[in-house]
Amino acid sequence: MLEKNQFLIFNHVLSELYRCRTYQDLGDAFLPMLRMLIPYRYASIMRRAEAGPSIHLVDPSASPPPLPRPSAGTCALPPTTTPPG
Repeated sequence: MLEKNQFLIFNHVLSELYRCRTYQDLGDAFLPMLRMLIPYRYASIMRRAEAGPSIHLVDPSASPPPLPRPSAGTCALPPTTTPPG
């Protein structure tokens, strides 16, 4: 059985889900709220596109947003900073 606090969190997450009107809202509003119930570092929602007999997942919406891909000829890691002192 759910405790009162768990029920209130679950209720709030569901209400956010029903407020989402666009696919982008799911990634921007719902996924961060879902973290209150299911701890995660990264989550994504993908649409499915039917292509003949197979199904392909396309157009991911992620939380937190994915890092941009590095351009050709650049380092994939962010530059490190030296701590002061």
